[in-house]
Amino acid sequence: MFLNGFYINLDRSVERRDFLNDQLHALGLQSRIQRFAAVNGATGPFDTPRQNGVWACRQSHETLIAQADEDTATIVLEDDVELSSHFPRLLTDDTMRWLVETDPTVDMVWLDCATYWDKAPLLLDAMERVMGHTETGLIRNQLSTVYMAEAQDCYSYASAAYIVTPAGKRTLARLFDWARTQPGTPIDTLYNYWIHRGELKARIFVPFLVTPRLAAGSTIEHDASEVVDLDDMHWGAVFRRVLFADSSREEFAGLEPFASMPPRSVQYELGFKIFERFRTRS
Repeated sequence: MFLNGFYINLDRSVERRDFLNDQLHALGLQSRIQRFAAVNGATGPFDTPRQNGVWACRQSHETLIAQADEDTATIVLEDDVELSSHFPRLLTDDTMRWLVETDPTVDMVWLDCATYWDKAPLLLDAMERVMGHTETGLIRNQLSTVYMAEAQDCYSYASAAYIVTPAGKRTLARLFDWARTQPGTPIDTLYNYWIHRGELKARIFVPFLVTPRLAAGSTIEHDASEVVDLDDMHWGAVFRRVLFADSSREEFAGLEPFASMPPRSVQYELGFKIFERFRTRS
């Protein structure tokens, strides 16, 4: 098996474990993606639960990648995600072998992430190009391929779902060793830094084939005051669901009025309408 995978799960998070296992069985992925016991933040070296939670999350990702077979492409999932019905058909040994052989320099493939807001039109356009749609919503069974965006242009944060290639495991072993002196830096902060410096070569699959549920909260203990921008985090989570291949109209019901844009210039409004009209012609 060239493509294998694991989901990171704390021993105490039984409900999340059951949710993931139910999905894996329903999609026939129970032999390909298995549980990886998360590092417990209670054993961390810092003074606050939040710091130790961030440390434990990073330790879990690092340990999983270090222990995975170096000759395989490994899926890394956190346990609050929902898997697309297209996942088993599009993510196979053959497709990953093709990707690695076509671009042997690629280290990571993101199946979900938070993106920079100025890249939203690019990703929405990409999703519309590969997914059929009607007046009433997406026709999901028309998804036959995914668009590959450059992570260096789009990736902002998140570590809920990605694939590490054999080349990526070698790259990350070196980078993680370099980062040992910064044990409190979040894993996705490191990924962002390395991707935008060009030290990690990464792609993003659009639409997203895995995305956290909107209702799922973090298992990292924290106070609301410790979150820099709650509004940005909330709408970032909604946008990730917008890009999810299996999102439904129902889950966005009532959100439209709250997502209305602040006042813009007439030039901006007209320009965006022109973009919407002609974006499929390029």
